[in-house]
Amino acid sequence: MQTLTVKAREPAYASRSGAPRGEQGIADIVKSTASDVVHLATAELRLAKLEVTESIRNQAGRLALLAAGVVPILVSYLLGVVALVAWLRPMFGAAGALAAVALSQAALGGLIIAVASPRLGAKSWREKNESDAPGGGGTGGTGA
Repeated sequence: MQTLTVKAREPAYASRSGAPRGEQGIADIVKSTASDVVHLATAELRLAKLEVTESIRNQAGRLALLAAGVVPILVSYLLGVVALVAWLRPMFGAAGALAAVALSQAALGGLIIAVASPRLGAKSWREKNESDAPGGGGTGGTGA
């Protein structure tokens, strides 16, 4: 009978995992952790998909508004060019007025492209002007 009492006091180990009853073994912990990781990765993937979808919808809405705003601006720009030609026609004639307006539009387009270009943008111009300046680039020269 003593052996029964001693055995009852010893922790009962599960036959497979070697862990006491009521506690998880290493295999159960690994399975549970793997299941949690898969669940978390799936949830993160769903969240990323939702965020991308929402971002695309927002961008599409902005693009539609931008396209709707471009039409009136383009019409007003073209009417302004026609008005400029009509205003210059008495001074330079039809051909001269068209040439003057075409030249002004080419200059405006070139300026816009130069500012928008990443290689020739305003920042690059600023850096170029600073390096061309006497004593260039903050070397601390006196200039004398």
